[in-house]
Amino acid sequence: QIFGGKICSEVRCRSCGGSSKTYDLTTDLALEIQNANTLEECLLQYTMEEQLGMSNAYLCEKCKRKSQATKQLKIHTLPNILVVQLKRFSFW
Repeated sequence: QIFGGKICSEVRCRSCGGSSKTYDLTTDLALEIQNANTLEECLLQYTMEEQLGMSNAYLCEKCKRKSQATKQLKIHTLPNILVVQLKRFSFW
């Protein structure tokens, strides 16, 4: 409980508006520092909405077809002590 929190991943279908949420336990946040100057900017990048195109289409449970969608991570529950991992390296 001291170091554990929950991350919510929400995927929203762009065709019908249906959404799916999953919750994962986490003990740390791994944040990209590329294109960010502050911790706040890193957190904004982490929670930024991502577009899922047809190459990685979402199978919507509501409209029963693969479609474009948006995905967003949200911090649902913060732990008492938040461990932040800064990802400094990128591999091509």
